[in-house]
Amino acid sequence: MIVACYPVFNEDEFLECSLKSIYPFVDRIIVLDGAVELMMFCANPDGSSTDRTLEIVRSFPDPEQKIMLISKRWTTLTSKRTAYLELCDEGDIVFTVDGDEVHKASDVKRLLRVFENEDIQGILNSYYYFYPDFYHILTYRYADKRNVRIFRLLNEHHYISTDENVVDKDGRSILHGTILHYAVNDRSPHIYHYSKLRRPEKEMNRRIYRFNRDLVRFGEPTENPEEVRKKIGKEDLTYTEFKGTHPSVMFDHSRYGRVMV
Repeated sequence: MIVACYPVFNEDEFLECSLKSIYPFVDRIIVLDGAVELMMFCANPDGSSTDRTLEIVRSFPDPEQKIMLISKRWTTLTSKRTAYLELCDEGDIVFTVDGDEVHKASDVKRLLRVFENEDIQGILNSYYYFYPDFYHILTYRYADKRNVRIFRLLNEHHYISTDENVVDKDGRSILHGTILHYAVNDRSPHIYHYSKLRRPEKEMNRRIYRFNRDLVRFGEPTENPEEVRKKIGKEDLTYTEFKGTHPSVMFDHSRYGRVMV
């Protein structure tokens, strides 16, 4: 069984397009909504999203009843991700998707076909990070991101950190299994990532969260979100022209076609 797993929070800008791009190719979709503790400053009292995220999921056409939605307050992102693995079965193909990520149909077919080889445990994906519009992509650190986002659930896999590190019950990383690694080139299946095109306040909230998350990692006390907001400066991001094409589900997006450069 192929299970798409979405850990979402305030994702209304691209979530519908994301679901459209995935729905035909998976057997189940698990959507876990809600803020982790360090994001509660921009959540409803029960932890749920404050935008249209829940409305989009609940109203999304689901004739095959694939979608499961859970909305609550979460301790950490690691606990949230572990929760969706606990809802999957041994041997399932787990397809993790952020609410601001969209896939081409042809890419999804290519990626899932890989698992016809039962020796394949997971796939390292390549990304296009769009910024500041649909016609440019980030270079440097964001372009080099690599995660095992699609993997076969075996040997009690679970997450050990917010960096999407998947290990088995003995603590062995999934990277020690048999991995199909797609090289970074225009012909490889890519994840189309639109988080940097979200409304500025949402991106700022995410940066505040990451600021305090890093303090926690180093054993330091967290800071008041409003104080963090004052000290965070503009990101120094470099980008280049995007010469490819977007997934077709993006063509009807309200912001598609706007050039910011």
